[in-house]
Amino acid sequence: ANLYQFYMRVYNRLIQPLPRPFMMKDGIRQEETPAHDAVREALINCIVHQDINAQGHIIVERTDDSLVFMNQGIMLVSRQQYFEGGRSICRNPILQKMFMMLGRAEKAGSGVDKIVSGWKSLGWPLTTQENNPRKQPKKKVQDLPAGRSRKKRKS
Repeated sequence: ANLYQFYMRVYNRLIQPLPRPFMMKDGIRQEETPAHDAVREALINCIVHQDINAQGHIIVERTDDSLVFMNQGIMLVSRQQYFEGGRSICRNPILQKMFMMLGRAEKAGSGVDKIVSGWKSLGWPLTTQENNPRKQPKKKVQDLPAGRSRKKRKS
């Protein structure tokens, strides 16, 4: 499988438990909600910000109460800059451009707003982000808590 196939397979597994209320926009039913946008942005962020020179892999876990996205390498912006948005230093700009050309991602630095607002739209706890450069291997973790009983499923 190529990277896009990996993305589609994982994304479709992650969105299965998300609510899909009936919504119309300009006379057309909308299949995706802001929560779907949040999951898409978190997964794409995990992929395009992966340190491909570091040992390890992208890890995505879906439990009954959260989605966890982990990749190798520390963030290249501060935690404050991450949550403020508008500024992004991308490790893999070619991958980012690929997702933009496919219509899956927008301009750099705008994804965190979608993640936060998507989760707020469900009334679920806000996302957390861990970036600990002292841990070995160095990695970044994005956790989207959903507030249900914990049961792990690997994606």
